[in-house]
Amino acid sequence: MLDFARADAGRLSLSLSDRDPESLMLDTFERLQALAPDRLRLAASSKSQFPQIVVDDQRMQQCLAALVENALRYSSGVVQLGLSLSDSCVIFHV
Repeated sequence: MLDFARADAGRLSLSLSDRDPESLMLDTFERLQALAPDRLRLAASSKSQFPQIVVDDQRMQQCLAALVENALRYSSGVVQLGLSLSDSCVIFHV
């Protein structure tokens, strides 16, 4: 909520850089796997060639961590992380 307030006030600073989305997802998986090693899974690598994305790495990691933690907390099954490509958009799946 604090970040939304900062964004609304024009005070949210981002540190944008080019990232490989597969590398970003793998980093997220490796960092969070200890939360539920028996439930958190990484989808098989896609045959698609993903373009580089421009992202604030820290903010993206925060978002993905929040989604994974909620999925683990509010479901009982496997939580799978994956990527897909739609037109020119990279889609992160939790």
